Amino acid sequence: MSDTSRPYSHQRMSRYDPGGTESRISHMSGQAVQARDVHGGVHFHGSSGVLSRQAIPRELPGDVHGFVNRVAELKTLDAHLDDHDIGELQGALLHTIVGTPGVGKTALALHWAHRVRRRFPDGQLYSDLRGYGTGRPVPADQVLDRFLLALGATADVVPHDLDGKAGLFRSLIADRHILVILDNAATTAQLRPLLPGTATCAVLVTSRDRLSGLVALEGARRLTVRALESAEGVALWKGPPPGTVQMTLRGKSPNWPDSVITSPWRYGSRLNAR
Repeated sequence: MSDTSRPYSHQRMSRYDPGGTESRISHMSGQAVQARDVHGGVHFHGSSGVLSRQAIPRELPGDVHGFVNRVAELKTLDAHLDDHDIGELQGALLHTIVGTPGVGKTALALHWAHRVRRRFPDGQLYSDLRGYGTGRPVPADQVLDRFLLALGATADVVPHDLDGKAGLFRSLIADRHILVILDNAATTAQLRPLLPGTATCAVLVTSRDRLSGLVALEGARRLTVRALESAEGVALWKGPPPGTVQMTLRGKSPNWPDSVITSPWRYGSRLNAR
């Protein structure tokens, strides 16, 4: 066999391996062809390695019952989305909602997301990054694993490395109208691999941190949420005792983040202390 026709494993290699081996270049499991010169077509049959771009994720937790005020904040988010729609912004729409613990960042993000979700017909992705609270923040690669599966990627084509996962994520959502909610983020570094690369997507981030790196380097717009005024807090708090409210909210939507469930209690505590 001549050198020009001898199979080899360290030069050109495709993405898939028919024997289920792992590509040394892409670090992906699947089908691969190892050959120096290929003449004619190469065909694979079977369902292994299929990416279904038809998957439409609907991951938003339920809307917040009894949401009050925040009219100015909602108008700000609406205006930013309208600017993006008419092409005044480049790249993906990126907005951060920041503020102190319990001020209502998650509630605002979810309420706005439900208001505009029909403008993102290709789906909505949601993840609680657990940047603040008990336990460690969720690594970006774990979030990407779940997002990729939700978008229709089969487990055998998901790369093992963070850069590969981020690249596949951007490929799957390119030119699709998808809203991504990244709740309770810790740092800009945690967020960067989760950002789309296409102008058809929008990302809404909540955090206690100001995320200055995201604003300076990624063009994010920051919205600072402050505590409600006394009258607005009373309007929010009218109803059953705190424990009853929390149990009612938890029963209404067990998938709501803890920050949404505990916000009314925190507001009530502040009002009672005045």
